[in-house]
Amino acid sequence: MFRYLTKKLKGEEDAKKDPYADLTPELKVHAAACNNDVKMLEKLAKDGVDFNEPRPQDGYYALDSCAWSGNVEAINVLLQHGADPSITLQAIVGAASWGDPEMLEALISAGGQVDQELNSETALRWAVQFGHEDCALLLVQKGAWKLEPNQELLLLRAKSRRMRKLLEGIAQVDPDRAADCVVPPCWKTCEIL
Repeated sequence: MFRYLTKKLKGEEDAKKDPYADLTPELKVHAAACNNDVKMLEKLAKDGVDFNEPRPQDGYYALDSCAWSGNVEAINVLLQHGADPSITLQAIVGAASWGDPEMLEALISAGGQVDQELNSETALRWAVQFGHEDCALLLVQKGAWKLEPNQELLLLRAKSRRMRKLLEGIAQVDPDRAADCVVPPCWKTCEIL
């Protein structure tokens, strides 16, 4: 018994067990995607497993899981083997929130929706909220500004976070709003009280 507990505490017992052993092929995809296990994803692709099968318990796709985990390598493998970002529930939002423009670009280029929402917030608003100006600018360049349902709120957030490049990008795609895309000064007056 002591030997078993010592192995368990050191993690030796768990190291022998295959983490995918009790999973269906579809759940193996999600587990491998979350763990950035590219070798397992390649094996599953070779075995013909569908990378567009949602997880039964919540309906999320493997791309959704990867995006929130920040696993660019797994995203690329999934995309190479037919995973469809246009059907995901939050992959674009996840990549924008995570702040990874490379991942975001890969998902959008493969057909991801730039106006994807989570909790009534668009990917563009999530990127601004988390301070990822590069992701927000990419989304604007890919058409998210024109689809943004609450442009006023987004401008307010971008100004308060002093996102000059983003505001310049918005002014370029929407010249009518250029006057609204100026970062206000940090002070209102030079008078000393």
